[in-house]
Amino acid sequence: HNRGFSHRKLGKYEAATEDYSMALKLNDKHFKAYYNRAFALDKLGRFEEAVADYSAALGLEPDNANARHNRGSALEKMGRDREALDDFTEAIRLEPS
Repeated sequence: HNRGFSHRKLGKYEAATEDYSMALKLNDKHFKAYYNRAFALDKLGRFEEAVADYSAALGLEPDNANARHNRGSALEKMGRDREALDDFTEAIRLEPS
C-alpha cells in the first residue's frame, strides 16, 4: 500500500493501481487500499472501477465522508447525477463542516 501511495503522489496512477491490487490480495479488508486505488482509477478515467472500489471502501467504513464524496464525483463524471447527488448529500450529513 505505501509504495502505491508513493506512485500515486508521483502521478504514476497505473503503477499505483497495481500496488493497491497487490495489497488487497494480501488483505481484502484494507480500506485505504480500496480508497486509494479508487482515486488512482478515477485519475485514469476508469470511473466504473473507481465507483466499485469506493463502494467496497464504504462497505468497510460506511461513515467515511471523503469516500462518499469521491464516489459521488466519479458518479457525476459518468452522468449518474441522481446517485452523485445522493452521495454528496450523505457526505455533507456525515461531515457538515
